Amino acid sequence: MKAEDVLPTAAADSEGLSVSVPKPPDACLQRIYGGNYMDYPPDGFSHHGKDGAGLADRAGNSGTDMQEVLRTLESIYQNL
Repeated sequence: MKAEDVLPTAAADSEGLSVSVPKPPDACLQRIYGGNYMDYPPDGFSHHGKDGAGLADRAGNSGTDMQEVLRTLESIYQNL
């Protein structure tokens, strides 16, 4: 990707913060993640690696308390 593909950047709001995003963002995201980057992943999609481990497996193996994650996400959702 060349500098002229992303510059000049534009300002965008993200959770109350002004952040710089590439122009045009859609073209950059397609280039990085592929043309279907907005589609939901297929069932059984392996997250964060190619070793076949799913996100839930990785979280469990790292000691992440998924119930606490769920409570946090629900709290965030309720405050939207």
